[in-house]
Amino acid sequence: MNPAKQPYNKPPLSFEKQAALLIQRGLIADQDELTNFLRRTNYYRFSTYLYPFRLPHSDDFQPNTAFSDVCVLYDFDQALRALLFNALAALEISMLRTHFVEFFTQRYGAFGYTAPDNFDMPPTQHETLMGRIQESVDRSQEEFVKHFRDKYSDDYLPLWIAVETMSFGNTMTMVLNMHREDKKGFAQRYGVAYVVMDSWLRTLNYVRNCCAHHARLWNRALAIKPLIPHEKHRPEFHKPPVRNSRIFAVLTIAQ
Repeated sequence: MNPAKQPYNKPPLSFEKQAALLIQRGLIADQDELTNFLRRTNYYRFSTYLYPFRLPHSDDFQPNTAFSDVCVLYDFDQALRALLFNALAALEISMLRTHFVEFFTQRYGAFGYTAPDNFDMPPTQHETLMGRIQESVDRSQEEFVKHFRDKYSDDYLPLWIAVETMSFGNTMTMVLNMHREDKKGFAQRYGVAYVVMDSWLRTLNYVRNCCAHHARLWNRALAIKPLIPHEKHRPEFHKPPVRNSRIFAVLTIAQ
């Protein structure tokens, strides 16, 4: 244990005391209104929107910091998260559930995804992936799954059916673990190198998880950064230059 560290001993506070503490630190707010807001929103969650308003090296807020101004940021972030989540859903359907399926099955057939030789991953990893896919198929209550099971004797579903039961992560795993030449061919559809496409998918998956768990997007430094493609391939990333550490890079990719 680091001797410079100390045990956490802050007591839990009621909603009323949370509001009083923020007002004591300089937040301009009606205490009842702020208390009711904190009843709906975790104090620690809301505090992340307050950081830019704090004085340097202090828990106190800058002069004239109003609760209403912080709420504008909070509401903006909610709207941004909803818009981006919808955009990522459209990308998932178009890129992973449609174009990838067509690309891969044209090369390897309807059941090609069940063969480890068609991927650049260890057989044990492929076996784990297939187990997760089968679990999602077995849990599915979709009529098209039942219809296939009733009519056909195959152990697995064709990829274009199976993908409709699969998670974003499992579908992305297949794309990321295609053979290099396959990934090059698939990435050409998006006008980027396959290493760029790989990085985009990892970043999109990370941001999708942020959206799904209601995490803050505004002012977030991306933990998984996308590669920025060369200017001759994607000039929109360079005029003006797009930083790969901020959410605007993800918006540019989605666009």
